[in-house]
Amino acid sequence: MVGMIISGQPRSGKNTLVKVFEKYSEDVSTLNTDALFIKILKKKKKKKKIDENIEDYLNTYRYQDSKKKIKRFVKDDVKINKDTLIDFVSKSGIKSYCDMVLKILDFWNKKENRKFWVVPDLNGEIYFEKLKKIKTDLNIFFLFRNPLESIVANMFWRTYPERKKKTLYLIELIVRWNLSYYLAKKIKKKFNDCVEICFYEDLCKELKNPKSGLLKRKNLKIDFPYDFQKTFFYFNEEKGWYTPEKNWKYLLSKQEICLITNGTTNVRFRKFKINSFNIFLKIFLVKILTLFFIICSHINVFFYKNLIDFFFHPIAHIKKISNLRNFFNG
Repeated sequence: MVGMIISGQPRSGKNTLVKVFEKYSEDVSTLNTDALFIKILKKKKKKKKIDENIEDYLNTYRYQDSKKKIKRFVKDDVKINKDTLIDFVSKSGIKSYCDMVLKILDFWNKKENRKFWVVPDLNGEIYFEKLKKIKTDLNIFFLFRNPLESIVANMFWRTYPERKKKTLYLIELIVRWNLSYYLAKKIKKKFNDCVEICFYEDLCKELKNPKSGLLKRKNLKIDFPYDFQKTFFYFNEEKGWYTPEKNWKYLLSKQEICLITNGTTNVRFRKFKINSFNIFLKIFLVKILTLFFIICSHINVFFYKNLIDFFFHPIAHIKKISNLRNFFNG
């Protein structure tokens, strides 16, 4: 069974796209919980304890609200009798925990009688190549968004109207956007027709008339039912950002807007001229950091991921890494 991961930078519309598939296509099985494959790849299956492995996966959850009170579990979507799953997994020759998860998704999709399954997830650009070795018919759809929208949405995520850290956090978000986009293009170049790269602003055209990839091969055409300009943190040069209060407001200074548009590597959104030497220095720092982490990603993509996490959040990341070896294997 064919599967597709919808990935990209946070606050770029991946969960919205999954909901579009869920509501408007009978050909797709949708998981509304982030797959967390970057964590799944680290997990070791428990020998001779198939039921525990299955139970562990089905009870995986993500919070659905900003106050972290509402949970959505994998089992809320993958509604298959546990005994049926145990019987299936025990006969499938599972090689790893990740292999088990992928086979469960395939089995679930077959039971639903759909053409393919879709799951949202972050960090697809980090783990896709590794996952592709386990499931050769896997596809990925990278969804990006105007950095003035996705980056600003991140700055106010779960805190609006309060803003998160200022300059350093903004620089981090720009560098991460650059690396995510760079690695997505690199994966596209290597795997070609298994990979789609699309901007949120182009979704309407792409879903109605897919040019390549899995949607074209499966001959799927879907209407995108949402108004882009009413998406939270949509940016308009004259009005500012469309806020969760459903009004328009300028949330960043002109200098910060200039930093984002000139610091990100995609020239499509570069509409604002550099207006101060201070901003020029910050843009230069962003470019240097971007180049440094690109070089690190060529050494080992998991090494890059751990290094950038450590660079911007050293104390928090030290607690997660038990030894140096984990820097290179995710």
